[in-house]
Amino acid sequence: MTKSIQKILSLIPHSIRDPFFILESNGKILFTNKQGYNLLNVTKPQGSIIEYFESDSKNKFNELLDKVVEKNDKLSLEHFEFNLSSGKKVNAQIILNTFEISGKLNILCTIIPKNYDITFTGKSKIKISYTDLQSNIKSENLLEIINKVKVLYPITFIGKEIIHKLADGLENIFWIADDRGKFLLVNEYFAETIGLKPFQMEGKPADEFIPGFLKELNLAIDKFIKDTMNCVVTTGVHFRENENLKNKEIVQLPLYDEENNLQAVIGFSQQSENNIEQITDENLFSVLYKIIDYFPKPVAFITSQGIITHSSKEFCKLLNRKPEGLNGLNFADILTESLVESINRLLKSTDNSRILPLNGFFEIDKEGEPEYTVYLWNAVANRHMAFRKEPVLRMAA
Repeated sequence: MTKSIQKILSLIPHSIRDPFFILESNGKILFTNKQGYNLLNVTKPQGSIIEYFESDSKNKFNELLDKVVEKNDKLSLEHFEFNLSSGKKVNAQIILNTFEISGKLNILCTIIPKNYDITFTGKSKIKISYTDLQSNIKSENLLEIINKVKVLYPITFIGKEIIHKLADGLENIFWIADDRGKFLLVNEYFAETIGLKPFQMEGKPADEFIPGFLKELNLAIDKFIKDTMNCVVTTGVHFRENENLKNKEIVQLPLYDEENNLQAVIGFSQQSENNIEQITDENLFSVLYKIIDYFPKPVAFITSQGIITHSSKEFCKLLNRKPEGLNGLNFADILTESLVESINRLLKSTDNSRILPLNGFFEIDKEGEPEYTVYLWNAVANRHMAFRKEPVLRMAA
């Protein structure tokens, strides 16, 4: 398994309810979740996924893989019947998506057996996975609110007031977003934790309230939910300056219609069962380092002593240097004096972030049209009760 695949797996939650596989283009299994183990009836799948099909089904599934590789796009079959070598006969929806890393095509494969009793439908014709409700919701109050959303959807003005009253009683964040990612409803707790009122967030894209370096990951999660209708559970801080989420998990639950089209996503936080381990600066920054090369803009991490510990490919390209020629250097040796002074001022201040305009020579540009915008923010970690600031430098042309 390549390092790139391992990076993706470190970010993808293992909470997908259906059998899920990451495959090479020839069908070789790179990863599967527990549901995938159970489907194939093995403790650790090896080799090609085709090997686990009976002879009459091998060609059918192989044709699907060839087709999705040829299209290099999503392929979905509502009904696909196949036999496994374990003796199982399966009727399932098959969803195949392709993604490319370092010029190599890979496949995301989700198998949704039709014999799962996973949904219930009310008069509103909006469906929610029964399995997701049972396995991911730990609060009776949350369950009541979600069932109310289902009954009242699409949400009218009066319906919104009813849901708001219930959601505002939660001591966890709660929101409803439409299929385009815009907030339809945000509870008071959510808005207050980032210093806003609900009306200041409602009607706006969720991306506006997510740290810039997590936007690409958030888009990938949104696409995954839309393509598979799977619930996604992630842990950590997902919204700007929201320390209240540090030891919480974020659950995103899809609402979909009879044709399996996404209608809305209900999101909420709850206490994570996996937060027994204390978060230290070492494992916090190891996570950031893993995703830095997925950032869409040049990014570098600088220690409070001024040492560049990690820099993205785009950052190296911008400064025309290789990573090994940057990491370990003092930022004062490669950045302009005015930018160095600004970073030092941020380190000495109590500010969490700062935005600077730069000209083409990376000098502070207080007049005219800047060619670059530099975003500086402090990633703060707690280690043995001693706080330290690690400035993060991001440049946008």
